[in-house]
Amino acid sequence: MLLSLTVVRKKKNARSVKAALKIHGENIAGKLNDFFSAIRVEGQLAVDYVGLLSDLENALDNALSRLEQADWAHLAEAANDRLLRRLRDESANEVLKTLRSLGGNLDSVYEVGAAEELLGLGVGLRAEPELMIEIGNRVSAMLADPEFVFPEPGPGVVAPDPAEVKAQIDEPLNALSGALLTLDDEKKKFDATLGTKQDAIVEFDKVYSRTTVILQDLFGFAGEEMLGERIRPTVRKRPESSPEELPGDPDEPIEVDENGDPVDEPAP
Repeated sequence: MLLSLTVVRKKKNARSVKAALKIHGENIAGKLNDFFSAIRVEGQLAVDYVGLLSDLENALDNALSRLEQADWAHLAEAANDRLLRRLRDESANEVLKTLRSLGGNLDSVYEVGAAEELLGLGVGLRAEPELMIEIGNRVSAMLADPEFVFPEPGPGVVAPDPAEVKAQIDEPLNALSGALLTLDDEKKKFDATLGTKQDAIVEFDKVYSRTTVILQDLFGFAGEEMLGERIRPTVRKRPESSPEELPGDPDEPIEVDENGDPVDEPAP
């Protein structure tokens, strides 16, 4: 099972609260009933503090479950995004190889510099997807012009066929165009799942903070202040980002066991 590091930490925090309730919950509930019964003027039925503690635990579980589901969905989208980026880069490399091969052929058929003179294929070719799209489309459009012809080469050499050359370029170029369009659509999904995950983190933090504050007070009423201190929420401050930095999702997925512990680390 994979979760991001942020969610693993929050899952461990929730687990420590649940452990405290499992170990001390019944005893705390009994002491709360004794405490509040002693200060009542008229005798009344004791409050179901066992049920109250169980409800608090369930609220924490529900918030954690929503967070885990959002995290898994985002990690799956991020993995798909990385795959599409790799396919895009591979397609850009294929376009670059095709253009360089075409340039080399033209220079050999005519003379060095013919590729730049005829099709504008100079030395500045780089495997940058947007650049490959721009240059590839321009060359393809030139070759598609009915009036475009390659000059006659020397004796015994056949001039390239513009239609055949265009077909060679269009194959990797179409693959690159498709990869870029798919990646644009995937970016929208990536942003959507990231937003859902961030909302789930905010909601979990609220539930976790409120739950632990309530439990700390209840443990205090029960005379177990020391136990209550141990379940206070831990606040982690994020490092400040410079204005130039774009918002992102720095979490890396890590493998965890059923308890939420990284599999390559010993459980605490």
